[in-house]
Amino acid sequence: MSFRMVVRGSAAMDVLEAFFWYHTIRPQLGDRFMATLKECYDSIEANP
Repeated sequence: MSFRMVVRGSAAMDVLEAFFWYHTIRPQLGDRFMATLKECYDSIEANP
């Protein structure tokens, strides 16, 4: 069975807020944050 991670509403806004916060410190940090978050989501989908 395959699962898909869904981020909704205020959680999605929190992710964007965190991305922009890291990005203002250093653009690479925002990118790294999003890449790490994607790895976490992929792990949750693979091993719910």
